[in-house]
Amino acid sequence: CNNATTESKINYYVKGKVASINGNTFVLADSESFVQVEYENLANGIKAQDIKPGATVTAFGTISNKNSGTFHHATVISALPHGTTEDDPLSIEEAIELASGLASGTSTDAIYYIRGKVSEIVSPYDSSKKRMTITLTDGTNTFTVSPKMGSGINYEDVVVNSYVLVRGKITNNSGVYTTVDNG
Repeated sequence: CNNATTESKINYYVKGKVASINGNTFVLADSESFVQVEYENLANGIKAQDIKPGATVTAFGTISNKNSGTFHHATVISALPHGTTEDDPLSIEEAIELASGLASGTSTDAIYYIRGKVSEIVSPYDSSKKRMTITLTDGTNTFTVSPKMGSGINYEDVVVNSYVLVRGKITNNSGVYTTVDNG
């Protein structure tokens, strides 16, 4: 019986959402699988505090067959907070929670994506500003957004009961939480 651990000589990449972290080891998991990553290096200006539950992390390293494929000697090359990518947007509830933690009149430094269902057109499309103000809902909570219509987006498609994905800095306007895109 050979209990030796074999380790690949090739670096493999892994990307996923951080489920838990303990020191320099974190677990990436989804509904079907998980992988443990032990990192030695952080690249591209990433700091250890950027690796936290909910962040989408990309790393590369060697794989051992021990512990169902633990990545060893890994280098973390990206760590994106939840909500900062189009494929991992904040829910309305999460956007409200983030905004409520801001001082009145302040905005987040980061740009976030929020997905929701349009419950109200607060102000119609303004062609000179290329934006409109709408309220998004998740069925329970509401969040007001004033997105600028980018190229290829038709404001006529933004109607009550349609689903939209918006991006921008989140602001606490005296308890009314909003986002306006960055450009």
